[in-house]
Amino acid sequence: MNQLMNLERVRKVKLVRRLEAPRRRERPMAEHPDDTIAIAAVHRLHSSHNMELKRVLCEVRTGTLNIRGQVSSYYLKQVAQELVRPIAGVERIVNHLIVNHLEVVDLDNRS
Repeated sequence: MNQLMNLERVRKVKLVRRLEAPRRRERPMAEHPDDTIAIAAVHRLHSSHNMELKRVLCEVRTGTLNIRGQVSSYYLKQVAQELVRPIAGVERIVNHLIVNHLEVVDLDNRS
């Protein structure tokens, strides 16, 4: 008899399903490890159409991206920096690119 009463109570209970947005867990910086950031940076630079940017080296330490190498203009130095800026996990960019202007030699006007 006691079980019958409990069964009757259970039938009367409405199951209400609460719809909640999934809780967002705070994830540490490990979600974007340094190796992943470096690979993404190299990929973005290699995807450019400029051969000089394909020789730029990338090194990442705790979210700081260092780019190194030589380019022929300040414009390319800035382009390289802006290509890697939107990569997730990059907190800071240190641009160590050296601008090495190529001298144009006019062979017809030699003294």
